[in-house]
Amino acid sequence: MKKPAFCTILLVLGIFLAAALPAAAAPRYTCKELGTLPFPYNTGSTASGINAAGQVVGFSCGSSPGVSHAFLWSSGGGMVDLGTLKAPYDPWSEAWGINAAGKVVGDSLSSYGIYQAFLYNGGPLQNLSSPFGLYNSNAKAINALDQVVGVNLTIDGWHAFLYGSSGKDLGTLGGHQSNALGINGAGQVVGGADTTSSGYQHAYLYTAPVMYSDPVMLDLNNLVQNLPAGIILSEAAGINDRGQIIANGNYIDFYYGHTYLLTPITSVPALDLLLLQ
Repeated sequence: MKKPAFCTILLVLGIFLAAALPAAAAPRYTCKELGTLPFPYNTGSTASGINAAGQVVGFSCGSSPGVSHAFLWSSGGGMVDLGTLKAPYDPWSEAWGINAAGKVVGDSLSSYGIYQAFLYNGGPLQNLSSPFGLYNSNAKAINALDQVVGVNLTIDGWHAFLYGSSGKDLGTLGGHQSNALGINGAGQVVGGADTTSSGYQHAYLYTAPVMYSDPVMLDLNNLVQNLPAGIILSEAAGINDRGQIIANGNYIDFYYGHTYLLTPITSVPALDLLLLQ
């Protein structure tokens, strides 16, 4: 008869201690305004990327329409004006990505209305599109291996593009348009591409699996096992070195969207080889 009473005491004590302990607090943050570049009557700044060291990139707008410069901000150096490719003639530049080494990529708009992808590595901006004779190009992301991805205007439309020692058009999923928004240390690229079957843009993963002779653009909608019914993944915004992908999707014919974290399923290589036979 004493055993139930003892259990009751423990239960009451547990309830009392649970009530006395503070609930798990939600994360809290401090806020720091990064400021703007010293344009006369500056109208503000926009951040677009950050690396593990806390360096931030983006662009800061001047008072005149169409005037904006890419910036690099750090806690020790403040906001640095990266200028434009052909200063002072080019009026506009934007920074979109930064890697762990502090290398920055983006685009610069010429006075002729042409966008050109650039790389910043501590000196004057380098034109990434010039070795390939590209016009209207935009660099969006850079990985630790200095591989850069973005978009380039082709005769078929805007295509995802891989910049480097040799440029490469990544193609589409059958349509005319594609973009590249992220690249990880393994060289896997993500973004969005037009399809011919549905008429909608689909999120994709561009990779070079060993079972293929050439790199291929894979529709992520066909690779996710538990994607909710009716959802179309329209764009993948980033990929990390673990292969995790952030993708945006929405229900067909609805404008509001949903964001999904896609995590690779751990597999057994020997089993994969058997399944491929």
